[in-house]
Amino acid sequence: MSSHERTLQERYGVRNSPQKRRWALVGTVVVAVGFIATVIWVAFAFVSSQSIKTNTLSYTHISDSEISVTFSVNAAPGTPLECSLEALNSVRAQVGYKVVHIPAQSERLTTHSATITTQGSAVSGVVRKCEKAE
Repeated sequence: MSSHERTLQERYGVRNSPQKRRWALVGTVVVAVGFIATVIWVAFAFVSSQSIKTNTLSYTHISDSEISVTFSVNAAPGTPLECSLEALNSVRAQVGYKVVHIPAQSERLTTHSATITTQGSAVSGVVRKCEKAE
C-alpha cells in the first residue's frame, strides 16, 4: 500500500477488510432470501383466496319488473355458495338485487339461472360475486 492510500485511509477511516465484506455479503443474502420468501407467501395467499370465479353468461328481459340472469360459477366441488346478482337500468344504476343460494355441487364448473324482481325497467343483469356460504 502506498503512503497516499494509507493517508486517505487514516483520514477517512476506510478499511477494506475481508471480514467486513463477508458480513456484508451474508447480510445481503439474508435480506434477499427474506424478500423472496415474503413475495412467494403473498402470491400464494392471493391465489388461494381467488378460488371462486364467476361469469355472467346472459340475461333475458322478461318484463318491466323482471329480468333473468344466467351465470357460471367455477368453485371447488362440495362448496355451498351465495351469489349476489344485480339488475341494472340504462344508466347502470341498480334497480334489482338478489342473493342466490347454491347448494354444494359435484362439478367444478356449473351454470345457474335466477330471476330478479326489479323496481324499474332493467336493461342488463350481472353476477357481482359468489362467496362460500356459511
